[in-house]
Amino acid sequence: MAGEYTDWLAKKIAARIEEIKAANELTHEQLRKSYLQLGLSEALLQLPVPKVWRPDPPKE
Repeated sequence: MAGEYTDWLAKKIAARIEEIKAANELTHEQLRKSYLQLGLSEALLQLPVPKVWRPDPPKE
């Protein structure tokens, strides 16, 4: 009986470890994508912005 319980427990622990590894991989992939998007956003923000002006002063 004790052997069956330890086998069951070992399987449960191994399954949980695999779940945690899969979750960690997913988290790392999401973080990598986020860092990439942040880098692209920073590059976009560094681009010059065209100035918009009115040829005539605004009427009040």
